[in-house]
Amino acid sequence: SGGTHSIQFRTGGYNTNQERARITTTGVAIGATTNSATLHVDQSRTTAAIPVLLLDQADLSEEFIEFVTTVGAGNPIDTAAIGTYYGKVRVNVSGVGYKYLALYNT
Repeated sequence: SGGTHSIQFRTGGYNTNQERARITTTGVAIGATTNSATLHVDQSRTTAAIPVLLLDQADLSEEFIEFVTTVGAGNPIDTAAIGTYYGKVRVNVSGVGYKYLALYNT
């Protein structure tokens, strides 16, 4: 008691033992030893990198991503193009190809 406690997940042998994930009282860090969010996934590879997040949804009748909020009334995600356009995020949709999500400030 009184200290910071965590559960660490490691791979490798005696000489190559590397931390892969850590669960603490403030969240989960994957690929990092500390987290700056409730879930922090760090992709530090600059070459031969793999996707940071892969979502596989077989049931197309259900939402792929669902945002749940208790803030304000109505939809938590605004579908109108409001504010200044900042750019886009490239998303690869398997079997379709790359699609883009527009980013706006509010």
